[in-house]
Amino acid sequence: MKTNPSLLSILMLILIVACQKEKMAHSVPVPVLPKASEFDSCSCSTVKDKIGNSEYIKATINGVPVCFDQLPSLGDTFPNMLRSGFILRDTGNQYYDNVAMIRNATNSHWQAAMFFENTHALTKTYPYQLPRANPEVCEIGELQLNDLDHYVSCTWCPENNYNYDAPFFDNGVKMTVTSFDNNVFEGVFDGTVRTGSGKLAVITNGQFRIKLVVYKEDIAVK
Repeated sequence: MKTNPSLLSILMLILIVACQKEKMAHSVPVPVLPKASEFDSCSCSTVKDKIGNSEYIKATINGVPVCFDQLPSLGDTFPNMLRSGFILRDTGNQYYDNVAMIRNATNSHWQAAMFFENTHALTKTYPYQLPRANPEVCEIGELQLNDLDHYVSCTWCPENNYNYDAPFFDNGVKMTVTSFDNNVFEGVFDGTVRTGSGKLAVITNGQFRIKLVVYKEDIAVK
């Protein structure tokens, strides 16, 4: 039986094309789905005070815009306080002050908290920066991004993979308080915060505007 050369050529062509298609199918890369962001994007509330202003801590965190403008259940004054006075000692009195600004995000489990000590905010000339040359005695500050679904007692321990923290220092975060009018503490910040396990979160375009409850309280230390 003779083989038709034309038919044989067609069969060979079909086999070659089929092999090429199979090879192409195996070589097509599998698409990599983007990892869901750790931070949930949210916008600030439209709720404003009687003169048309709102209170918030907001920033872009790892490329995600996040607004913290919900008052947490931490008492009447602690989430937005400026407490000042004197530490009373037998050896003499020493001025102190504490500033706390804490807000939760609307649609997620994240909380932003900013703490400062010895700011001398009531007598400062604005704007002022932290860190800066020639700070006040014992003037320090700290920014926290807390995952409220994961309580960690030791911020800097390696098992802390959830809560971010950094001082207002050269390798942490920097801020500028632009104004303090009518007890409203307002400014900008940016930098890098870390978990105890070494995860990083980069903060850009940070802004805060919080009306502080200002009061005096002396502390007796005997």
